[in-house]
Amino acid sequence: MGRKVRKGKGSKKGRNQNKPSTGKAENTMKNVANVPNFLNILNRSLAFRVLTYLKEEERVQLGLAYSRFHVAEPPQQQRQQQSKDSKMGDVMFIPEDPHTLLARLNSKRLYRRLGHLRRHHPEFKGQPYILNKTTEQIAISEWQRLMEDYNRRKQTKQNEDEESRLLLPSPLELLLFSPCPRAVAVLASYPRSGNSLLRTLYERTTLRVTGSDMRGGLTKHDLVGEAATGQNAVQFVKTHFPERQGTAFPRPNKPPFLVNRAVLLVRNPYDAIESYFNLMMTNTHTASLTIEQRKKNEAIFAEMALKEVQVWRDFHEFWLAQEIPLLVIRYEDLIRHTDKVISKVIRFVLEVGNMGFFEERIDRCIREEQIETLGSYRPRSGGIGKSLKNYSPELLAQMNAGIMDTMTKFGYDEMMVPNPSE
Repeated sequence: MGRKVRKGKGSKKGRNQNKPSTGKAENTMKNVANVPNFLNILNRSLAFRVLTYLKEEERVQLGLAYSRFHVAEPPQQQRQQQSKDSKMGDVMFIPEDPHTLLARLNSKRLYRRLGHLRRHHPEFKGQPYILNKTTEQIAISEWQRLMEDYNRRKQTKQNEDEESRLLLPSPLELLLFSPCPRAVAVLASYPRSGNSLLRTLYERTTLRVTGSDMRGGLTKHDLVGEAATGQNAVQFVKTHFPERQGTAFPRPNKPPFLVNRAVLLVRNPYDAIESYFNLMMTNTHTASLTIEQRKKNEAIFAEMALKEVQVWRDFHEFWLAQEIPLLVIRYEDLIRHTDKVISKVIRFVLEVGNMGFFEERIDRCIREEQIETLGSYRPRSGGIGKSLKNYSPELLAQMNAGIMDTMTKFGYDEMMVPNPSE
């Protein structure tokens, strides 16, 4: 849900008028037209300077997303309470559209290209992107050029030019939605098992947006495919099902999305539950509790760990029992052998026979980077198994009693120690 935004002075309802709405939300462009000062918002947006060559309606659409300015109103009673609490007058909300979010992200990347070239390649006199095109058209053209360059070098047996690689780092390349010729593949994982990291690596290598069956807070970390599950848009979809049912899960009048195959991303339960506990307590993906806070909430953590370790076991046993092609990936292997793991994932998800092009992409995007810099956000400090120090021997004994078989299936036997402090 977008943040609260005050209506402009020129709208039909001034900011000092509290008369409740009586009708449905009007057409987006009509509402925008009724806000004369709206272009002032665009002038302040990061993307505006890059988008001057785009069509007016696309600029407005991106400005809407950038400013989180929305046109659908919540129920009247909720609006009145929000107005009373915030003293902001009438407010407007609507979920953000994945296609709008992608256009905004690509615009930001184009803008960052300009800064990158000014700082690191002041001698560059060329054009950093194609003019008079939409961001989607630019992304398609650049992808086609990548394929053409690869095929040309394959014929002449040349390697990728190091200068071009440095000129345009992979985080500044544009992403695309791409239809899938069959039902999608899902990336299934228990929470805090590296799902966002693997999605980012996949997107950076394939330049394709990954979907999700939830609307989480990851759009601010440039994962813009939240609630995108259709095979007409994405190839690879995040899910925590059956641990939870996302907003894209089938409801009345909404059919389920079809799944062809699954990548099961596994992380040892001690580190996953520890990270999940920090997420729940801090409401962030990156912050951790202090030592004092841990001691204060020791009993809460123990209670949560005993419950969640059973959820962890049942989640993985559910996916192991599915009768579809399944690729099991361990988080621990992902961070130690990143290039080999992402190669396996791409080959499996896209059913690629010849990996030559993608191996070159992996060289460009992953092998020369540190794993800490590759994700959508900087992970919490720690390491494999280091969270064990936060579990008492008594708590570990209770947890391990019910997960021995599942731990053995994933090769985690060595982590089931009675007393980690020794």
